[in-house]
Order: sequence, then structure tokens, then C-alpha cells
Amino acid sequence: LGADVIHHSNYSEFWSFELDKVLFIGQGLPAPRHGNVDVESDEWQDYMTANAEWTAYNLEKGANQALAVVIFGHSLSSTSDGGPTKAYFEQLKGIAMSNSNLPFLFIEDYHWWEDAVFDDVPNLRRIALDDTITPTSITVDLNAAGGVQNIFQYNRRCWCTNDHRPTRLITYEEGSACEGACATNLCMGESRCGADDGADC
Repeated sequence: LGADVIHHSNYSEFWSFELDKVLFIGQGLPAPRHGNVDVESDEWQDYMTANAEWTAYNLEKGANQALAVVIFGHSLSSTSDGGPTKAYFEQLKGIAMSNSNLPFLFIEDYHWWEDAVFDDVPNLRRIALDDTITPTSITVDLNAAGGVQNIFQYNRRCWCTNDHRPTRLITYEEGSACEGACATNLCMGESRCGADDGADC
């Protein structure tokens, strides 16, 4: 695409590039397993701060160039009970507040779909992707009016139709007419094997 990707000198998992006036930033926000990381430890909090400093650095480096910012993380950050990377997300909200002229989209991996905007930070939108198979198409419209919900738009529909919900892998019982035939990227309710074997076949 012609973009130059840069990485943090100490944290190679941090990256960034600019493309068509949109700044893309990759963060190191893993999902700690129970017991293997103490998210209250100084080490973890320092790592969250390093993530936030990477975000701020890229914004300063690209001052007056980018017209929108898209940030990629992994771990859950901002549910009501916090989340392991809440410390980063709270700092991100501060960064967005300090750059109120820029629209921000924060994308993270999760097991349930979530889409949130914030009254205290109106230029920030957060999307958490779920376990569906169909990739979520996200577009950035720099000319859109009406705030982050119009600037950042998504489409979760299947490729096969405008009416289907997101796809998933479906497991059929042994002996089912669809056994093996539908073990693919299947739109919910769609029959790939042509048999009437339940709502998901």
C-alpha cells in the first residue's frame, strides 16, 4: 500500500503507519490468563503506560497530518468492571480529549460484540470484535459529518447476502444430512448442503 511501518525500539509489538491521512497504531495489549500476570503490579502498569506513550508519540510525530486515528489492541479494556488494560484505555481517553479535533477509533478483540461511544470523550469510539468468522468491514470517511459514529462505520453482514447475520462454524450431529458438508464459513440459517436438517442447515 506504500505505507512505511515503524516499530517501537524496545517493544516490537508496538507499530504504526499513516495511510491516506489516517494514522493506524498497533498496541501491545495482551489478554492475561488467570494467574500468569498480576494486572495490579507495577510492571504491568508501566507496560500500560508505555502503550499510552506510544500512542501519544505517534500523534505528536504526525501533528497536523493525520485526520483520523485507528488504534488496534487485543484485551478487554473498558467494561463496567474495568478489564486488564483499563489503565491504558483511561490514558487513551485523556489523549483523545487533548486532541479533540481528531476522531479516534479503538478496536479490540473480545468474545462478544460491543460498540461504545463516550459522553465525556465524544471524539472516541470503541468497537470490540466477537467470535464470528466473517471479518467485520470497517470504513473511515474523513468527509462525514455527525461525529465518530458516521466517520467510522462497520458492516458485519455476510458476503453472500445483505440480510444474513455474521457467520460462525456450525457443528452437526453424527449422522446428520449436513455432516461435513456445512463445516465451513456458513451464514447463520443458510444451507450449503441443500438438506432440511434444522434452522442452521
